[in-house]
Amino acid sequence: REATREVCRHAPHLDILVNNAGILLDRDDVPLDAAAAETTLATNLDGPIEVTEALLPLLSRSPAGASIVNVSSGMGSRALAMLSEQHRAALAESIAAAWKPALKRLRFRLQELLAEIAHGENEHGNCIPSPAYSLSKLGLNCYTQMLSRRLPQMRVNAVSPEFTNTGMCNGYTSERVPKDAALGASVVVKVLWSELGEGYTGAFFKEASKPGTPISDAVARKEPW
Repeated sequence: REATREVCRHAPHLDILVNNAGILLDRDDVPLDAAAAETTLATNLDGPIEVTEALLPLLSRSPAGASIVNVSSGMGSRALAMLSEQHRAALAESIAAAWKPALKRLRFRLQELLAEIAHGENEHGNCIPSPAYSLSKLGLNCYTQMLSRRLPQMRVNAVSPEFTNTGMCNGYTSERVPKDAALGASVVVKVLWSELGEGYTGAFFKEASKPGTPISDAVARKEPW
């Protein structure tokens, strides 16, 4: 909050906002922890919402029309696909409401889902890997779509760097190799400044390169939610 106030004091306008902060506290060998799940939602979903809302006055003054990029994850899309039809319908109903009620309903639905998973009461949700992280990114995907409808004068999109070597990989023991952070981040650059993101809002893009791919050969593409 202090950082956004400082930006507002010194900048006449803001052209680009990239919401990139995120945490992964889930552990495959440990049951879902309610406190960790709440911290994950607060960081991965509430954080981007609060930062965006605080900076909207500056973004709305961008002479060329501002761009907002939310760094999400393909795990959010996979979580949506693994939910029951009933839960998907409930989420769709939540985000179709008026703006502020929609945000509250979205948050409530995600908390409800996490509580059901924690108590083993959700047959479909129990299969979601890293449920707190996955559902927080599903929430961010929903928020991106909602915000794009609310702000048609701006470009609002989400991207997935895919499995990338960041601090989230601390303690990672699988044989799967993460890609370099710069390669993962290249999708943000493409969405902002290349033909890939030109003309799109409310869309989802994925960094699709294999680990070790040179930045000059990086491949990104638009994906369904």
